[in-house]
Amino acid sequence: MILDFNRFKSYRILAPFVVSLVFVSLMFALHMSRSADSMLNEKNHVISNGFLTSQINYHKELPPFARRPLTTFLIESVADWFQIRPGVAFIWVNFGLLFLSGILLFRLSITLHDDVKMAIINMILYFLTFPVFFAFFPPIFSYDEPLQYCLLFAMLSAFLKKRWFYFVIWGSLAVIARENSVFVLLSLLICFPPLKYTLPLRISAGHIRHLALVSLPLCIYGLYLLCFVWLNDMWNPTKDEFSSRLSCFFANFEDVHASLETFFSLFLTLGPFGYFLWSYLRKKRIPSIQSNFVNGFLMALAFNTVVVVIATFAREARLFAIPLFFLWPWAATFIGDGIRKMMTSETISGFFTNWQYSLAFVIWGVVNYMIAFKVYIPSFPPSDNFFNEYLFILLELMSFHFLLNRYASLRLSP
Repeated sequence: MILDFNRFKSYRILAPFVVSLVFVSLMFALHMSRSADSMLNEKNHVISNGFLTSQINYHKELPPFARRPLTTFLIESVADWFQIRPGVAFIWVNFGLLFLSGILLFRLSITLHDDVKMAIINMILYFLTFPVFFAFFPPIFSYDEPLQYCLLFAMLSAFLKKRWFYFVIWGSLAVIARENSVFVLLSLLICFPPLKYTLPLRISAGHIRHLALVSLPLCIYGLYLLCFVWLNDMWNPTKDEFSSRLSCFFANFEDVHASLETFFSLFLTLGPFGYFLWSYLRKKRIPSIQSNFVNGFLMALAFNTVVVVIATFAREARLFAIPLFFLWPWAATFIGDGIRKMMTSETISGFFTNWQYSLAFVIWGVVNYMIAFKVYIPSFPPSDNFFNEYLFILLELMSFHFLLNRYASLRLSP
């Protein structure tokens, strides 16, 4: 007898909290381990209050960070309310927000397909995403991202339910928390109903209302930015910042090492999701709601990747994650469907007893090892993090899936 967990109300309520708590605890233990050098412990197994306090001050003083005041406000408020050190408040706030982001992704997933099991798998895949799992390791250096994740998940839920007041509130706060949230809003404008661009183009009052509502957070952020720069007299620093952005492009590709790190930052963040999405789409015709999210992903990917590569330090892998807000709610569908069909005992046993495929898997394993541990060299010492091990496991899983998928296709073909 197969249990349908969707029928158990207590399971639906408790499961996301348990999963979020387990992964947030695991991430905290990873960041605080003696063999790791993260923002939280600086490789000494003690909370690095001095460094975290300096990061808070840094985000208050430097123009590009000062205009994102929400996380800093939360950290300082928690420090004052509970009379704790800023470094401890930084951990409370950011890990609390990561916990909440998992719950909000669960709710968004339930809104889309009302399947508890799939929603839980979405949460797991979200927490295992490279810039989320290693959020506070150099050079990822997350700060505003946990709050941004919460706000964007809440915004997408409000968008799907057409709760426009909350959509505008969460969307505006998301862009203030981190301005690259703009790419999610632009993708919603272009890729989601009722804006289906057909010829001849017909724009109704409903289209105009939709455009206005989805654009409103962008307008609010524009007003906020003008007020912030004017009230804080940051015109010149802001102009200097924008004029110096192009130097990031040359830093991203200044030599072979920098170019490779730029590529691997992109691959570690988006590679597995892009690969499994491609594998899913080449075999299936997807319904319109999934198509909207896939198009949103591709649109955000185009906008965001160009900006990250040209105007930011691409080694900060978290910057590439914005397009994933359109895939995380469907990750279990795109990744799990093909795997579920292939992972039968008959297929796996046949794969490993076929010497050609077994040999290919071994050869790919050697190649994956060389790529993960010899070609990819992070700018911060590999001994201080687990990036190389993560990349190797990722490459092995993708290689196994590709070979098993090919074997299963050939075995089933007439």
